[in-house]
This record gives sequence, structure tokens and C-alpha cells, in this order.
Amino acid sequence: MAAPVVNKTIDVVAKYQAEVNAAPNNAEAQTGLGWAFYGKRQYSEAARAFEAALAIDPNHLEARYGLALTYKASGARTNAITEFERVAALTEKIEDPVRQSMLHRHVKGHINLINTGDWNLGKKLGHA
Repeated sequence: MAAPVVNKTIDVVAKYQAEVNAAPNNAEAQTGLGWAFYGKRQYSEAARAFEAALAIDPNHLEARYGLALTYKASGARTNAITEFERVAALTEKIEDPVRQSMLHRHVKGHINLINTGDWNLGKKLGHA
């Protein structure tokens, strides 16, 4: 019988916590810990981990995106919008135009959803 997902998440938290304890200035480990807490809906802890990653590397795209989603999930709308806007600015540095466009569109959708309750992205799914 497979272990419940919650147990796997707890193991992930322990894994990343051990990595953070061993190397507190490792932005990747801090980001991983943030995602582990986010997956458990422990948003305060997730925010602290993502913020720790960003203190190490303010341009860490994944940590910035995780913090934006964490703020959104916890109802901190203004903070979420601010972080999504920062993510949008960071997407300009992505060299792959398809990846850049997809992430920018996704961020715009989150901001629209917070502001209007609708993604407001139309039906276009392809990339130019």
C-alpha cells in the first residue's frame, strides 16, 4: 500500500530542512523548503523560506514565483500582486521566448484573477 501524500510531503520538508540546516545560504534549498511548506498549506512557513531564498538571491525566479503564489493562497492580495509584478519583470531575462511568453502570460492571469476574479486572457492558447 502506498504511503499517503501527506507523509511524502513531511519527508520533503525534513529533506529540505536538513539541506537548509547544512547550508543556510543555499537559495535552492530555501526555495525547496518553501515549496514543501506550500504543498502542506503552511503558508507562513512557506513565505519565510521563500523570503530567505530571496534574501540570498533577489532575482531567484522560482522563489519569487513561490512567494507570489503563497501570498495569493494566504489572501495577501496586495503582496501577491507586487510579487507577481516582480516575477513579470524577471521573465524579461528568460532567453527562451516561448518559456518567457508562457510565464509572463501565467503571471498576468494570476494578477487578473486577484483583481477581477477572472483570468481575462481570452481563448488564445498558442504562442506567436
